[in-house]
Amino acid sequence: MQNTVIVSKLRWGGGTDSLNLTTGKRVYRNILRTPKCKSFLRIFSIADAFNIKTRFSLAEIFSLISGRFCLCKYAFTLAEVLITLGIIGIVAAMTLPTLVQNHKNAELQTGLKKAYSVLSQALDLYYAKNGERIKPDGTVGSQSLQKMIMPYFINAKNCGTGSGNNASKACVPNNSYVDEDSRKADIYKSYNGQKANFAFLDDGQFLVNDGMLVLIENTVGGTTLFLSVDVNGYNKRPNRFGQDLFTFQIDKKGILKPMGAEGTTFPLSEYPSYCNPKSTDINNGISCTYKALTEPDYFKNLPK
Repeated sequence: MQNTVIVSKLRWGGGTDSLNLTTGKRVYRNILRTPKCKSFLRIFSIADAFNIKTRFSLAEIFSLISGRFCLCKYAFTLAEVLITLGIIGIVAAMTLPTLVQNHKNAELQTGLKKAYSVLSQALDLYYAKNGERIKPDGTVGSQSLQKMIMPYFINAKNCGTGSGNNASKACVPNNSYVDEDSRKADIYKSYNGQKANFAFLDDGQFLVNDGMLVLIENTVGGTTLFLSVDVNGYNKRPNRFGQDLFTFQIDKKGILKPMGAEGTTFPLSEYPSYCNPKSTDINNGISCTYKALTEPDYFKNLPK
């Protein structure tokens, strides 16, 4: 029995396990021979460890051998830490911009779907209350569309028409009516960042309580009814048609359609340059709404 240590298994409610002393010495010697355990302050013999009066479990004895008697601590050197941090920094620099851009694109996509939904609901609510739909049949007076639909948005802020003598006080003044020094409407660009056409944004505008800006085209005689929406607000970029500014049209049946779809004024089948990364047309981007709602990867391929 001198070569065997009997260890009480108190945690398991009794029973014994045996640890061969020769095996224990061999394990202990192997531990001491490891490169980082050659230097230590004091080593008790393996027999001393096993002659301690207090009774230990097997797990506690091995912990005693590897921990108490080997006083060294495993750690990274400063060089290793710096190299690791450098690698992490390089990987972050390579991946973080893509992750941020993907997140922004996802927000724009969600904002577009929400805008389409809330505008359609506003038109439906108008129909439910008045018994008839808003249609481009000449019954909607010039610049009247704003007053007709704005009450169906909670806490909407009236930004005026964006044109005329008070254009400079609008959320986004139309640059056709404002002096050069205060042309806020210049913040909007075409699909690929060039000069854009603001003629479809000058008949009313209002802010929705979540920050979306609705801009209206309501021609004389009410034969053209466009609703353009800056889905993330005019204070946030990119402020481009087809990227965060999307145009819808109320069709002859009073149904809201994404511009670019068949039955709208500028269907993509007839106006491909109105949603083209290489086009220089001032209307480039106005027909992108349909593509943005129907193509799954649309927001992954936006022009810079």
